[in-house]
Amino acid sequence: MKVERQGVRSGAEGDGAAHGETVDAFLGGQLMIRQPEEGYRAGLDAVLLAASVGDSRGAGGRLVDLGSGVGVVALAAARRLEGLEAIGIELAPRLVAMARANAEANQLASRVGFVTGDVLEAGIAGRGLLEGSRFSVVTINPPFHESASMRLPKAPLRSLAHAMPMADLAGWIEAAARLTERGGELIVVHRAAALGALLSALEGRFGGIEVLALHPRRGAPAKRVLVRARRASRAPLQLLDGVALHVDEGGFAPHIDDVLRHGVAMEWA
Repeated sequence: MKVERQGVRSGAEGDGAAHGETVDAFLGGQLMIRQPEEGYRAGLDAVLLAASVGDSRGAGGRLVDLGSGVGVVALAAARRLEGLEAIGIELAPRLVAMARANAEANQLASRVGFVTGDVLEAGIAGRGLLEGSRFSVVTINPPFHESASMRLPKAPLRSLAHAMPMADLAGWIEAAARLTERGGELIVVHRAAALGALLSALEGRFGGIEVLALHPRRGAPAKRVLVRARRASRAPLQLLDGVALHVDEGGFAPHIDDVLRHGVAMEWA
């Protein structure tokens, strides 16, 4: 989608990219990321999600990214937070291989790793995938669309990345709950239209929920939301002031531009 890609893709190809792949610059070139030329491509959503990992939770902490794709969220968070260790879970072996190569190419493999697996089984006793592990931060950039209500792309990787049954969203949140340490944070980016389903899935599992609406520009309806919540918290829901991604004259708002091009942390308040 257009809102996911603007301002973060360099358009660079080559630089070690195989046929059907590109190498793209993120964070103003602080990260160079191999990803498929066709299908889902990491962009604005992934960078804003990574930028929302706060210093107090991320520095010296452990992060798990559910549905990690080619690794942008984990790698961008680790690039900003030097003490952070991160792991990503991804169902598609090809994307896991790319993510591991991206960690190596960006000299982050000592702190960031990736495993192949089903998010819905993560942390379940007896299943093996991260069994018994607990993390200070869990991040989720899930497939955004309801698979029952849209015509899916023919390419398997693109189909998996774009849509899933809405019932699976609760399963992803349950997986996050199993993996989050007491007092740890969950951070999710999703469509604004999915906020109701997301809040329902969080109920009874997470509290201290903060909702940050992302508007294309001032006065326009929000298209995305960032939602942050804390495990075992009883604090009430907070609706924060929304953020306009673009200025009226065009281009990104100054703070968003700093997030995308310089790797600074996302401001939530």
